[in-house]
Amino acid sequence: MLWASDVLHGESQAGHEPFDGFKQKYINGGQNAGAKVHIAGVAGGKLVGDAQLKPWEWPSGQTGNQRVEAQFEEDRTQLNEGMIFKQAGYITLSNPYDPTKGVITGVKPTTLVEDWIAEKQSELEDDDAGVTVGNLLGQVFAGNVKGPAARSWIFSLLCDK
Repeated sequence: MLWASDVLHGESQAGHEPFDGFKQKYINGGQNAGAKVHIAGVAGGKLVGDAQLKPWEWPSGQTGNQRVEAQFEEDRTQLNEGMIFKQAGYITLSNPYDPTKGVITGVKPTTLVEDWIAEKQSELEDDDAGVTVGNLLGQVFAGNVKGPAARSWIFSLLCDK
């Protein structure tokens, strides 16, 4: 999970991370390589489970499962924001009083509301896939599932080829 947030996220945001091969539902709306960040991060959180995500922050840090739930909540909230802007008639996420600024902090004002919604829907798909991958890897580590079978299942879940 930390690798996803501390390394992969930055590479994804900079456009340095490839994303070809993912099923379309994971990369819609400009989500692109962000799919890797969400899937790897959530899978990592599920593997950590109820243990401290950052033990050096004990006792104040989150557990893996708490971080996973926080990720889902963040993505659901952002999707709901997009739906509200769509219902209000917004085409882009620009501030009607200052079109050079966005209505959502850190989001370009030229971002289409439809693209924002599609990206947030993809993020939730990615989160769901991350839960599945994390739980499956946990079964591999426990010796209940063989690695090659898990690999095949993960590729079938995530890849379009």
